[in-house]
Formats: sequence, structure tokens, C-alpha cells
Amino acid sequence: MIRLFPVFLLAAGLSFVGQAQIDVKGAMGINLISMSGVRDYLNANYAQGQQLGAFNTAVSFDGEAGYHLDKLELAVDAAIEINSFSYDLTANKYKLSYTSVQPSAMAYYVIAGEGYQFKFGGGIGPRFLAVTESGLYSNQDVNYSATGWGILGRVEAGTAISQNAYAFIGGDVGYNHFPIPKNGNSMIISVTNPNGVDFSEFFIGLKLGVIYSINL
Repeated sequence: MIRLFPVFLLAAGLSFVGQAQIDVKGAMGINLISMSGVRDYLNANYAQGQQLGAFNTAVSFDGEAGYHLDKLELAVDAAIEINSFSYDLTANKYKLSYTSVQPSAMAYYVIAGEGYQFKFGGGIGPRFLAVTESGLYSNQDVNYSATGWGILGRVEAGTAISQNAYAFIGGDVGYNHFPIPKNGNSMIISVTNPNGVDFSEFFIGLKLGVIYSINL
């Protein structure tokens, strides 16, 4: 009986793996962001009659690969958020732009049936920020960077468009924390932000995309 035990484990493992699949996802959408440090800096120094509100929009692109087994999916997600703010000043044109790369280790609970699936989950991961400021003192761009962390919650609803593909709509909510972006020892400062401009953000996102499933 003891000698047969490894055989039972192998058979159970093969059956377990046989029910699994790999999900590959691509999506794009809009994030509604609250970035109070950036808002206060721009409103006090450049916005003039174009004051920013509490929330602003940013474009988001997302890719994910997940191991889906029954009602559980473990995935690695990578999103890119892009945003910019431009102002025509008296002597020049000022622009502040940033790109945020947001990888996350995700876990989902999956409800699936004939032609549909729902996913509920969340994750955490590092965050990488690149900021560019131009038109401030010269025609040269000044680049800043920071590395932080973030948490993400997500809900997705998909409908089948082929045997192995789903079109989906999803909603995100999350928080990304960054230390003050720097260029060497320098950072973006002003009278209202003497300790540097904070790019940490709270966001709510809406996205559309396609999921392709590969059965194992």
C-alpha cells in the first residue's frame, strides 16, 4: 500500500493539472486619479485659469498572464499609466508628464459558466515612476524618478467571443505610493511644495479588453 501511494499522488496531480488553463489578457482604459500633490503644485504655479479638480484622468494599458485552476487564478499583471499637463505661459510652454509602471502579483476568485466568467480579486506590487518637466528654465527636459509600492482591487465580467476568447469589461480601484521623485539630489519644489511634489495617487479605473485561454 505504501508503494502505491506515490502512484495515487501522481494520478491525482495529473488530473489536477489537466483541468487548468493559462489566461492571457490585454486591455486599455481610463483611470480617474486623485494626485493631490501634483494638483496643488500645478494649481499654485501654472494652472492660472485652468485649475485642476480633485480628480483627473489618465490613460492605462494593461497586460496579464494567469494560471487558472477551477475557481482560483494566480496571475502576474503589468499596467502602464500615462498622463501629462500642459500650460501656455507668457514666455514659454510648460509641461509636466509622467509614466507609471505598475506590476502586481494577483489572486482572483473565478465564477465561470457556459459563455461567461466573472473575476474578483486583488494584488500588490512595486511601482516605478518616471517624471519629465519641460519649459521651466530652458528648452531641455528635466527627468525625475521614484520607486514605490501599490495595492490593487479588481472586478471583471467577460463574455465568450470564441471557444477560447472572452471580451471583458473591468473595474479597478487602488492606491500607489511613491517617495518624492528625484534627479540626483534635486526634486520638483515650489513655495507650496518646499519638500518636493508628491506623486502618490488614489485611482478608480475602467477598462475593456480580451482574455485568451489556453487549456493545459
